[in-house]
Amino acid sequence: LVQQDTAAMLDLALTRFAPGDLTFMYLSDIDLQCHMLWRLGDPKDPSAPPHPARAADAHAVAAHGEDIEGYYRHVDQLLGGVLGRVPEGTLVVVMSDHGFQPYTRKVNLNAWLRDHGYLVLKDGKPTGRITTGDVDWSKTRAYGLGFNALYVNERGREAEGIVDPAQSAALLAEIGAKLEAWRDGDARVVRRAFLGEKIYSGPRAAEAPDMVVGYDAGYGCSDESTLGEISAAVIEDNLSRWSGNHLMDPEVVPGVLLTSRKLPRTGYALPDVTATLLAHYGVPLPQGMEGKDVFAP
Repeated sequence: LVQQDTAAMLDLALTRFAPGDLTFMYLSDIDLQCHMLWRLGDPKDPSAPPHPARAADAHAVAAHGEDIEGYYRHVDQLLGGVLGRVPEGTLVVVMSDHGFQPYTRKVNLNAWLRDHGYLVLKDGKPTGRITTGDVDWSKTRAYGLGFNALYVNERGREAEGIVDPAQSAALLAEIGAKLEAWRDGDARVVRRAFLGEKIYSGPRAAEAPDMVVGYDAGYGCSDESTLGEISAAVIEDNLSRWSGNHLMDPEVVPGVLLTSRKLPRTGYALPDVTATLLAHYGVPLPQGMEGKDVFAP
């Protein structure tokens, strides 16, 4: 029914489309199916080892194991219909801001910080929550809260901060180096640890995390860690049906950019999509906005 509604809405939009118009359509189903159905079979690599969560849903493999690929085919048909109906020369853009990877191992960043002495719980407890008074902030130098986000318990900024602001950069460099050296057996857990000051800018940059952890393919921040929980285990199998993910290093989950015009250059970034559309309609790039017109000479 969702696919039928999507096709009907697109058909109506194309019926009303005229040269100079902008028609936008967001298809969320690919994202949702990849999140929930990846455990039934890796659509990118059928020979990949079974997902840890697959065994619990073996009955669903036969019924839904090819649903992701099937929906991609459905979207291909929708795109074919668009190309067949818009006037010749119309700019058609197909883009995704991220790709997907299997999410087989979940990481509790706070447990890692605890084991490395950066986060300390009261009374020597091994587990607890950041939000319920379990953390000894007088001894804690860093903590995780939110997807892949790490913060320094900085004096003058945090309510009970202890880290001298002049020492924050050195602390982040130390933590980042240890995270990037972390191995789960022979597998790398963290591909890159990004400094917040290097990736965020603008008037609200101070609200951004001090570090964003870019996990390698297959790894991701657990729901518990995201909500500020410190679990006993640092890393464990992901047995959840939420089995595909993209909250990883961008290099392992690159997005896609396809256009009806030949792309004259490579190395696109997400801001370039907006900049290109603005240029196409003759709208100047607002001050402070990043990105370049991909069709510019």
